[in-house]
This record gives sequence, structure tokens and C-alpha cells, in this order.
Amino acid sequence: SSSYQAPLTCAGDRQLHFLKSCGLSLPSIAEILQVSLTTVKRRMKRFNLNHSLAYSEVTDVDLDALITDIGVRAQLRAAGIRVQRHRVRRSLVRINPRAAALRAMSQRPHRRLYSVAGPNSLWHLDGNHKLIRWRIVIHGGIDGYSRLIDFLHASNNNRSSTVMTSFLNAVERYGVTSRVRTDHGGENRDVCVMMNILRGSGRGSAIRGRSVHNHLTRTMSRQSKKKHQIEV
Repeated sequence: SSSYQAPLTCAGDRQLHFLKSCGLSLPSIAEILQVSLTTVKRRMKRFNLNHSLAYSEVTDVDLDALITDIGVRAQLRAAGIRVQRHRVRRSLVRINPRAAALRAMSQRPHRRLYSVAGPNSLWHLDGNHKLIRWRIVIHGGIDGYSRLIDFLHASNNNRSSTVMTSFLNAVERYGVTSRVRTDHGGENRDVCVMMNILRGSGRGSAIRGRSVHNHLTRTMSRQSKKKHQIEV
């Protein structure tokens, strides 16, 4: 072919990605690389680079809040007034509470759906090992329906027999749950074996998964810290 094409090294995918991520426009990129605007557009298409690569994903409500916050702080600085950001935000709430309420609602986390049939349908078991360097391990269990704390015990080890003892004490008091959910830690082995024997295997009697999904006992631990402050 007699048509001339600029070498790819003049406008490679890495160069284009970097320059676009810096917020530069296509004409500016063409000027920096010393190629035509048509070449830049053609290479962008060839490398499947999105033209909106440098733009952030932000809702209109959040964008309005940021612009208002930044604009007010800039005006205060121009007037020689320096105040903390939280004071600026509180002032905005006082001036326009409706807008502040809309921003707060938009920032609420979207929680995944969680449904349990009834009491003793599912117990969540988990452990806290943050104090293990001081030989303190906390194991807990909570009813997924009623949020009742079935057991919460601190010991000097992380053995499965220790968890089993706490679990059996809870069973003696509240009855046998239909299912338990635990992480893959070895300390939960005996409880899972017992549940499969008592309730049957193949029905999810012992559900094991990543500890990030077993968030109820972590919530229980946070609530317990608030109610019982330990002085060292």
C-alpha cells in the first residue's frame, strides 16, 4: 500500500492511556505526540481506549456536594478564613438541610438481602484473633434471625475442642440450630462434623464460606466493645 501510517511507537496504547488518564484532550495528545488528531482517534479506536477514560464515576448528587464543598472552602480561603472541613459541611447543612438530607441518603450503603426463616434456623459462628499475641482468642455465635448472642467466650487457644465446648453449652441452653455458618478455619471442624451428624449432610447443615460474609458476629463484637469497655 502506498498510504503512510505513523509508527505505533508514536502513539502506542500505553502512551495514549497515560496521557488520557492525565486529563488531556485528544488535540493536546496529538500535539504532544507530534501526530495528527485523526491518528490519535484512529489509535484510540484500535486499542479500544474509552474516550471517557479520565472521567470519574460519580452521581449528580455527590458531584453537587463536592462542587459546593470545594467552592465554599475556596471562597473562605480567598477571604483569609481557615476552618475545618467538618465545620464547612455543618454550615452547609444549616443553610440547606434538604440538600444535605439528599446527599446523606445517596451515600447510604446498599446492603445485600438477608433472610432467615426463624429462631434457631441459622447460627453464625466466628472468631476474633486480634488479641492472639496475648494468648486471647474470642469465639462467638449469634442467631441469624433474632440476633440473640448464643455464646461469646474468650480463651487462651484456638482449638476446635474449645469452640465445640462453647457451642454445646449454647445448644444445651437454646436447643440445636438447624444450620450453622462458619468460615474455613480448623477451629470449626468439630462443630461442622457434629451438625452433619445431627441434622444430616447434603442439606447445608454446616455452611462454610469466606469470613467476610459472616459479618453478624463481627457486628456483635463491635456492640460488645461499646457496652463493655475494658480498662488496661
